[in-house]
Amino acid sequence: MDRDFISGAVGAFFGTLAGQPFDTVKARMQISREYCSVAECAIKTVRYEGVRVLFKGFSPALTSAVVENTVLWTVHGVIVRKCFENQSGENKPSVLQQATVGALSGFFSGTAIGPAEIIKVRLQTRHSDPSNPLTRNPIFVISELWRMEGYKGFTRGLVALWMRDVPFYFVFFGTYDLTLGIIAPDGSANPIQHAICGSLSGAASWSVVFPMDVLKTKAQVSEAPITLTSAFSETYRVQGVKGFYRGWISAVLRGGKSSRHKVYPTFLNNVLMFESSSSSEWFVVARYKLVE
Repeated sequence: MDRDFISGAVGAFFGTLAGQPFDTVKARMQISREYCSVAECAIKTVRYEGVRVLFKGFSPALTSAVVENTVLWTVHGVIVRKCFENQSGENKPSVLQQATVGALSGFFSGTAIGPAEIIKVRLQTRHSDPSNPLTRNPIFVISELWRMEGYKGFTRGLVALWMRDVPFYFVFFGTYDLTLGIIAPDGSANPIQHAICGSLSGAASWSVVFPMDVLKTKAQVSEAPITLTSAFSETYRVQGVKGFYRGWISAVLRGGKSSRHKVYPTFLNNVLMFESSSSSEWFVVARYKLVE
C-alpha cells in the first residue's frame, strides 16, 4: 500500500482524536453569540450536555480527516516526485515550490471533504436532544439534507472550503518549510522540532484563513442555502470584524495538538519507503490537518 496513503490515514486518526473537542467549540463559537469566550463555550457545553458532546460528529470528522490527509499527501507526494525529483532521486523543492504544491493539494483535498464537513458541523452545532436523532445521528442528518436539497445540499460551502484550504496549505507548507530550515538547517530535526514548526505553521495558517472558515460554517449549517456574500454581510453587520475571528483560539489550540500527534506518521512514511536515506530528509513533514 502506498506510503502516502498509510501515513495520511494514521495521522488523520490521531489528529481527530486529539482535536475534536476544540473543533466542536470552534464551530459553536462561529455560529452562536451566546458565548463570550472559548472557555465559556466549553464549560457551558459540558455542564448542560456532558463531556461526550465535545466529540459530537466524530465519525464524519474522522472520515473527513482520513480523506483529507490521504488525498492531500497522496497528491502532494505525486507532484513532488514527478516535478522535483532529479536523476539522483533527490527531492529538494524550494519554500515557494513547497507552498505552491501545498495549495494545489489543498484544492483536491478540500473538494473531497465537503460532504463530510457539512455533516460534522451540523452535528457539532446542534444542542443535544435525546428525542431528536438529528442532533446526534449522522445517518439522520444525511437523510434530512438529501430530502431537503438533494445532492446540491452536500456541496454547500464548497467555494468557501476552497477559499479556506488553498491559502491555508500555501501558508502552512511555506511556513513549515521555512521555520524547519531555520531550526534545523542540516535536516536533522527531531520530533519536538517538527511539532514546534507544525504548531507555528498552523497558527499562521489559521490566522490567514479563519474568516473564510467562519463563512464556510455558516453556509453549511444555515436552514436555507445562503451565499458567501450574504453570510459576510450579515456577520459584519451584527458582529463587526470580531465576528470573523470567533473561535480562533480554539482552532489554534486544535492545530497545535493535531500537528504534534501527526509527527510520528511522518517517520512512518520515511520508514516505509526511504529508510534513512538522505534523499528523503526534506519529506519529514508534520502531518497536519488541516481544515476543519
